[in-house]
Amino acid sequence: AVWVVAALLLAPLGVSGPVPGAPSPLSLGGLPMVHSGDEPHYLVLINSVISDGDIDVANNYADVHAGGLQAGRKFAGWAIDHHVNWYWHEHLIHWWQAYENDYTKWNKDADGHPVPTLRADSIHRPVNVREYSQHAPGLAWLIPPIVWPFRGTSLVEPLVLLCSALATVAGLLAFCRLVRPYAGSDWQVVLVAVVAYLGSPLWHYGRTLYVEPFLALLCVAAYAAVLRYDRYLVAGLCIGAGVLLKVPFAVIAVPLIGEALWRKRWQEAASCAAPIVIAGALLLWCNYRTHGGWLLFPQKWEWGLPLFGVAGLAFSWKHGLILFSPVVLVSLLGVREWFRRQPREATLITTATVLYGLVMASWAQWWGGTCYSARLIVPVVPFLFAPLCSLVDSKWWTSDWRLRATTWTLAVVSILFGMIGAFSCEHVWDKHPLQIALKR
Repeated sequence: AVWVVAALLLAPLGVSGPVPGAPSPLSLGGLPMVHSGDEPHYLVLINSVISDGDIDVANNYADVHAGGLQAGRKFAGWAIDHHVNWYWHEHLIHWWQAYENDYTKWNKDADGHPVPTLRADSIHRPVNVREYSQHAPGLAWLIPPIVWPFRGTSLVEPLVLLCSALATVAGLLAFCRLVRPYAGSDWQVVLVAVVAYLGSPLWHYGRTLYVEPFLALLCVAAYAAVLRYDRYLVAGLCIGAGVLLKVPFAVIAVPLIGEALWRKRWQEAASCAAPIVIAGALLLWCNYRTHGGWLLFPQKWEWGLPLFGVAGLAFSWKHGLILFSPVVLVSLLGVREWFRRQPREATLITTATVLYGLVMASWAQWWGGTCYSARLIVPVVPFLFAPLCSLVDSKWWTSDWRLRATTWTLAVVSILFGMIGAFSCEHVWDKHPLQIALKR
């Protein structure tokens, strides 16, 4: 049954869209391709590493403008913007501050290819000819060993998308292992896994080239390593890899290291912290090499209003998790039973979820840009379904038909929303699945 769920997670790879020149907005079959948003820019960064051995993406974007595939089939020859930042005396300059965002104003080269054109109405200019991505380089360091043999071919694009989908499948398996003690039977675990991965944004993001599906895997795997196998070093390696993808991911380690210190397990705390410290040091070194300062990260942290962010991530029509996966509300009903049965594990997992959620809610763009649902908290979404295992194994579940009916109803609705999000590609970005279902 778990492998059936895994097959469903992989199924959206058979859908691409919109394909330029195709009569239909969706293309069935063929090799999957990236959609839009940050995806082509992550692909450019990956191609830079496997083709050039560096993270200077200037020549890679130039290849895209000239019709190359380094940003994917859809964007070959496009006047695509560059997700690039520079620093001038610690002042951050965005690419769009120096170059025209109106692509109709771009110049053309002798062959008619678009050429990025400086803005006449801006005082900002590129600091140097090198261009370093505004995205953390972690994804371009973790995926290349897998796709390197296919560099320079059209297979890189579908293979990196396959990596994302397989990471989601691996996360599903790790989730089943993590929550097994919370349920009374394997079938209860499978049913909760179905709801968690098909009835949430995890299904959609498993079809995309974002860091979130990889972070979701690393998050679940880290806690499964400690709570099932007492392997703190493995947990540290997982979280360290996540830090390379997104620096705030380090807060996931706080409950694990904090508890180890509280229990005076010094060696376990150190083994968990060491890979995270190494990952942080590697990023600081990368900052120095690319921008000339240890603390000059590709993106500057911008504070927002945490309470507003929390409310938005929960209830926003475009990006609120509960409106996209209402079955989460039922899972929360099992929190009390979960804490009663597994107080230590419930405390650790809940603390990690709250910490990460608050950090993401504190970001000025808590919605995560143009995207689907609550993208920034996708890494901890599996944790939100852990209490559901205790609920379906409780006396309340067996004695109250209204609870069961409500759960299954919301589960079906959530899975239908998840299916629309997974198969509708970017047509569902900044929209609720109901808008797609009702064609509005």
